[in-house]
Amino acid sequence: MGGLLYKDFVSVNKIGRIKLTWFISSLTLLFVILRILVPGSLAGDEFYAVTDSAEVVNMIDIIFATFIPFLLIGCFCLINSFVGKMVDGDDRNSTRVYLASMPIAKRTYIASKYVFVGVATYAFMSICLIWISAAAAFSSEGYARLVISFLELFIAPSFAIALIIAAFELPLFIVLGKVRANNIKVGILLCIAIAIVGYFLFGDLSLLEKYFNIEVFVSFVSNHMDFVMMLQSMLPIIAVILFCISYRITVHFYNKKEG
Repeated sequence: MGGLLYKDFVSVNKIGRIKLTWFISSLTLLFVILRILVPGSLAGDEFYAVTDSAEVVNMIDIIFATFIPFLLIGCFCLINSFVGKMVDGDDRNSTRVYLASMPIAKRTYIASKYVFVGVATYAFMSICLIWISAAAAFSSEGYARLVISFLELFIAPSFAIALIIAAFELPLFIVLGKVRANNIKVGILLCIAIAIVGYFLFGDLSLLEKYFNIEVFVSFVSNHMDFVMMLQSMLPIIAVILFCISYRITVHFYNKKEG
């Protein structure tokens, strides 16, 4: 199992010529150092703003908080890309043919994929929590710290969704192969893209301005805290259950496919 996990790590650890682990570690270290050097207490009068609801906002803290959603989206996309990269690496290196001649159960090969995605999801979630902890620890009291604390509530549900998507992708890529799985994935993404374009062409764009801003986000979380807490606690459990079901389905169909 250890060798299979390391093989998958090597397959996903590069984006072009950049090593992913080095890049994310360096970015995290840079963020923490900058947050220590530029705490919210350094903000002068020119770095304060007032919202429509008369909330005083420390813009230095808000700038650092703004990086967190981008990191979250980046980690989400990376987890989503790992499944295809792992299977592609196996196809290029004829890993399945090699493993067929070894005393390794097919179940072990499949389990290594699920374990790797699970560990990677946990690692990325931990990195996001480091960013949030650094952003919150050196922020001043007030609206910005509230925004950061609310962002923290959505970390676990966001990575739970990433795990659920992986639970649907892994059977497709492992059983059907990269080409057919990618065709299905592209088809789904194309439908979503058409729906988004259709909304921008024919939908009510004022809704975007109305609902997609920080004040609405803070207001929604404040008014629906019970729902957010339930989402935070239940969604990871649902994700783990679906992930386990996905593993059993993949084992069943992979064994039938390989005979």
